[in-house]
Amino acid sequence: DAETGQEQQPSWPRKAVYGLAFSRQGNLLAASGRGDVRLRNLLTGREWTVPAGREDASVYSIEFFPDGGTVVAGLEPEEGKDPACVQLTDLKSGKDRVLRGPAMWVWSVAVSADGRRLAAGARNGQVHTWELPSEEPREELSTGLEICRIAFSPADGTLAVCGGSTIQIWNPSTSTRVKEWTDPRGEVWCIAFSPDGAVLASGGTQVTLWHPKSGERIGSVEGHGDVVGGVAYSPDGEILATACWDGLLRLRGVP
Repeated sequence: DAETGQEQQPSWPRKAVYGLAFSRQGNLLAASGRGDVRLRNLLTGREWTVPAGREDASVYSIEFFPDGGTVVAGLEPEEGKDPACVQLTDLKSGKDRVLRGPAMWVWSVAVSADGRRLAAGARNGQVHTWELPSEEPREELSTGLEICRIAFSPADGTLAVCGGSTIQIWNPSTSTRVKEWTDPRGEVWCIAFSPDGAVLASGGTQVTLWHPKSGERIGSVEGHGDVVGGVAYSPDGEILATACWDGLLRLRGVP
């Protein structure tokens, strides 16, 4: 609980969690692991699980659609078979839809603010996008990075990609890279746009705030004891959450 600091522990099985996502309405929490996505309604306490890919496959990234009615999971391909890249699960009906594309291990997924575009980024540096409801990949972006995370800007629909110590901004409509810069402090493990798209936060050896159009460093967040592997803004943009390898989750007010 962000106001009281009291921990709320879901009754999920104790096994590895690779991805976490809140719905934009704030009522649903999803966690991905091996072969499934676990969900919890934070208002009612209801918990349930939906299969994702193979039982022995890792799901490293998940995301909700803007309306909170569909959860997206990035899949690990099965060797020698038609590669399934992304699974979309309708939470009301429980029905799945699988989007297929080139064989790639999806490391990060992102959904545009209007819910019309979906992107999947792989460790081999490739990003594939879909214009929904089409199930055919629309574009392939070759970033040249060992991708960690991707994120759509809620302001203009551009796509941010991070890998190594580099951050790139792409226009997925034209398949062009519009900006690239390097964090001089080292590797970038995660990125997140503020709700208005005016700031891009990155996590690595520390948390840095960037102007996404210019790549200019506009601030930083100190006080982490190790690598920061996750950053996220609250829907109102007033809180920045950071998850650190020192085992601590920190919530800070945004100036």
